[in-house]
Amino acid sequence: MIMKGKSPECEWLKHDESAKHGIMRVSHIKVALKFCGHCSPRRDMAILAEELMDAAEEISFVFFSRDPSADVLIILNACEAACAAQPPFPGPVIIITPETVNRWPLNGNGLAEEILKVLKTSVKPE
Repeated sequence: MIMKGKSPECEWLKHDESAKHGIMRVSHIKVALKFCGHCSPRRDMAILAEELMDAAEEISFVFFSRDPSADVLIILNACEAACAAQPPFPGPVIIITPETVNRWPLNGNGLAEEILKVLKTSVKPE
């Protein structure tokens, strides 16, 4: 489902009780997710975020707006414009569009797989 004009975070907050506390998973690496406004979506970034959480249960995912103290920030842009602002952040930032990870085109892998590959090379658990 594409949520045109709505941030996926808002939809999750309605349906996911754990999101009200800001924590999506429990582990050593904490990753903050920041969503664009979904004004012209080419991909549903809420579904992509769920794919990341399912594929990497050892990583704690939080919403940047609720908990900006994370090891890594992932900015999920639903189109190639990549208009989501990059806030000041002391750690690694990974910028996602439907076709790129950190402005590099996908290498034949799925988007979630490429993100996890970059993520795991950006930060190592304690």
